Amino acid sequence: MRFRTECPKELKLIIEILSLEFKPNTEFIIPDNLDENEFIFWLKRHKVVGSAYHLIKKFGLPFSDVLLNELKSYQENNSLRALKHVNELVLLKNKFNQSDLSFIPVKGVILSKKLYGDFGQRYAGDIDLLIHFEDFKKADQIMIDNGYLRLEFDGFKFERMEVHLSLSHELTYVHYEKSITVELTRSLSSHFYDPELLNSYNLDDLQIGKTNLKVLKNENDFIELCIHGCGHLWERLQWLYDIATYLKKNELDWDCVYKLAVEKEVEELLLASLILCQHIFDTPIPNQLKSMPSSKKVLKLNSYAKDYVASRNHKANSMTLRVKRVVFISTLPKKPNYYQCLKKLLYNVDDWRSINFRPQFYFMYFLLRPFFYLQRVIKHYKNVDNIN
Repeated sequence: MRFRTECPKELKLIIEILSLEFKPNTEFIIPDNLDENEFIFWLKRHKVVGSAYHLIKKFGLPFSDVLLNELKSYQENNSLRALKHVNELVLLKNKFNQSDLSFIPVKGVILSKKLYGDFGQRYAGDIDLLIHFEDFKKADQIMIDNGYLRLEFDGFKFERMEVHLSLSHELTYVHYEKSITVELTRSLSSHFYDPELLNSYNLDDLQIGKTNLKVLKNENDFIELCIHGCGHLWERLQWLYDIATYLKKNELDWDCVYKLAVEKEVEELLLASLILCQHIFDTPIPNQLKSMPSSKKVLKLNSYAKDYVASRNHKANSMTLRVKRVVFISTLPKKPNYYQCLKKLLYNVDDWRSINFRPQFYFMYFLLRPFFYLQRVIKHYKNVDNIN
């Protein structure tokens, strides 16, 4: 529990509110000197407005009417956005099926419904659709035909996009009229790819009205959420709160969870997630997983994660520390692909707009990449100087 004493008091209060879901009899006191603007900032920063507001109402916590009205308004807008996402999922499923394609919705409104019984409790930012790698080209055309604009390589041929997909795990699309963002992804993390995840034995059914959606089985979902969170150093409390909620519900087959972690070689990521939940939300580790051995990677991952949770802007405080963390994230797999890591180094999709080579000369991008990076750094510091 030491982490709570070291983080900003408004963030500490948020963690205490969220922890009521797991320890409802805990004494709760609102500080007299609470800065409500800071409190709301941290709620939005960690995307936990919905979960916190739900618990504030559930336990009748005595916050001011002004703060409660702002949270209520924010959450009502989020719920409306979530319903738009649900309708869009049904529409896209029909469009994909017409082309003999399928997708698995992950995180977002589907996870919100599965974990909290409400499509709108979690933050509804975008729609994440898991697809087979070989389906990207056809799926890309479906998205464009249905009014979406691809953010990466808009107006460019698919050959460039294929190079991008060899380095990245996703493509992003925006429908400006509907104000909806969709990410087509082959995995929840760029460092882990499991093509078998989309096989039928890893899936369950979720009924939405008359539409049946295929979703990940809860055990697979849990492991993928651990991988995703560790890949981002748990920079959002909402992701960790999802893990803690799965732990509280205690409906998973923990032997199956451990078996999946071993098969995917992510035991350290699973253990790090469980320990971090225990440190922040005081949730117990399932008995079946208590004997998992720790490691330096687990300790370092959790150390970085706690720093990120307490960071106001999702980033490390210095460029040196950012580089160290990028390098560390690349070593999360037990068998890192260093060649792939080298290809990803300094990668920035916007740099492609600065060059217009024929496909046979795309390799030139990788030779020019350090110069593009230097150009971005110089531009950044010039902007900082202009602001000052």
